[in-house]
Amino acid sequence: MKRSAVVLCVLGLLLGPAPARAQEKPLLLAAIWGSLASYGLAAFQHEDFQCRARPGYEVQVLSDRELTAFAAGLSFVDCEHPRWLGPLGMRFDPLLVGAHWTARSGDGADFALELAALPRVQHVLPLGPVVLDLQLAVGPAFLSEPDVGTRRKSTRLQFSDEIGIGLSDEGGRLRVGWVFRHLSNANLVRPNNRVDFYGASLDVRWP
Repeated sequence: MKRSAVVLCVLGLLLGPAPARAQEKPLLLAAIWGSLASYGLAAFQHEDFQCRARPGYEVQVLSDRELTAFAAGLSFVDCEHPRWLGPLGMRFDPLLVGAHWTARSGDGADFALELAALPRVQHVLPLGPVVLDLQLAVGPAFLSEPDVGTRRKSTRLQFSDEIGIGLSDEGGRLRVGWVFRHLSNANLVRPNNRVDFYGASLDVRWP
């Protein structure tokens, strides 16, 4: 456990926020440290998860001050821990995401393609016929262009930090949510102009 804690702390420092506007910094810190703490908790309680093959699909419509993006994601497995703290449950739902970014101004590329791998964790709270969740993820992302619109990102390798809230039906077949995504290269190379997306998401699972 001590070694895991050290690894998570190092990752947190590496992925820690690039300079961000005041309103984004709390969300970014919550996304990074919440994700790392959730991964540690899931690893510690991995024997209590029940996993099954269950295809899932997600779409996101995102925007920041100068970029817009449309993202589509695919997951293949759904792991659930019904109760880890009182009524709270946990779900591990890794997602592969492809996105198309469009820039409204700037000297960089007019658009870019993104591919990201997001090991998502959801903390779920049943509320009768619906389920409220807090969704967290930190993972690698790759861009087709290092400069997009006004953003000079220097590297195609980025890190995607995500936090969101959502509502789903009791069986988790349909979910609607709000999401914040931050992308930067963790200051590996500068300039490292951040992207802070806000948007809506829709998830569908079958069966």
